[in-house]
Amino acid sequence: MEVKNILIYGSGLMGRGIAQVFARNPQYKITLFDIANNDVMGLIKDSLHGFVDQDVITQAEAKEQLNRISFSTDLTKELCQNTDLVVEAVFENMELKQNVFEKLESLCRQDTIFCTNTSVMSPTEIGKKLHNKSRFVGTHFWNPATLIPLVEVVKSKESSDAIAKQVYGILEGVGKKPVICQKDVPGFIAN
Repeated sequence: MEVKNILIYGSGLMGRGIAQVFARNPQYKITLFDIANNDVMGLIKDSLHGFVDQDVITQAEAKEQLNRISFSTDLTKELCQNTDLVVEAVFENMELKQNVFEKLESLCRQDTIFCTNTSVMSPTEIGKKLHNKSRFVGTHFWNPATLIPLVEVVKSKESSDAIAKQVYGILEGVGKKPVICQKDVPGFIAN
């Protein structure tokens, strides 16, 4: 499956940074979802302008990247049906994360790839309520996501090798240096 539409579930510091990372690739359209809008797009714009000020990207590149990102407080069936890949970036609460994925699975297509940005929780436990656990992996982005190249792709006990490899390739395509963690262990490989 080709990935074009990405949903970031959670627009805090990590969610906003992850959205910016994916926006580097012109083939992606990114939607940030959260229950409240705390000037999310303004914060992303400020971050991109910081990269312009440091001569990391041009003003035109910042504008193009910003245009690839949208924000919504409405998690509609239509939005989810058009989503190819979801990265969950809510705070570290097991029940919340499990419930997010249970809800997303009921709204998204059967081939949508699910990723959690947890840093210390077991992806196997987070994905416990999913019916199709093979399409679920951990994607541990390091803070700040826009600067740190490492992303751990953490396989749960049920993750398919094909999905882990596809997510690895997607991350490489946005300039990250992913590593695949074959075992679902707390703290993953870098800790």
